[in-house]
Amino acid sequence: MNDRQRWLKRIAYVWPVGLALCLLACQPLSEGAKTDFSKSFTCPMERVEVRARPELHPSDWFKPRTPTSEIASDPGRLKMWQDEQESLRAYGDKYHSIYEARGCGHQALYECGRSSKGSSQSWICHQQPYPPGVPQW
Repeated sequence: MNDRQRWLKRIAYVWPVGLALCLLACQPLSEGAKTDFSKSFTCPMERVEVRARPELHPSDWFKPRTPTSEIASDPGRLKMWQDEQESLRAYGDKYHSIYEARGCGHQALYECGRSSKGSSQSWICHQQPYPPGVPQW
């Protein structure tokens, strides 16, 4: 077998695996919300509707923390701590999205983002409570 034949054989084996991984990774995050809703409420996938809620942000659920008194009493450390908290809020808003799902007499909000490498799913979603005053679908 010459080099060209070996190269073609490798491509024939690697290409389908690469395509399958791409298809998993390329699934929209809304599919994560739909799948999680379906499982949570035992609702068939074909009866679940999902819509994006771009007016909502993951930081809407970010619970403010209070620095320890040791950190609060040192202006330099307090500034560093506050910057870290803001960075955490901004990260969630940049890499996660909010979706609303409904079906089988239920509805829920989901915060979804891409999962880390090695996960069996391309997304990770967490159900979130409706904030006060936010209209439901």
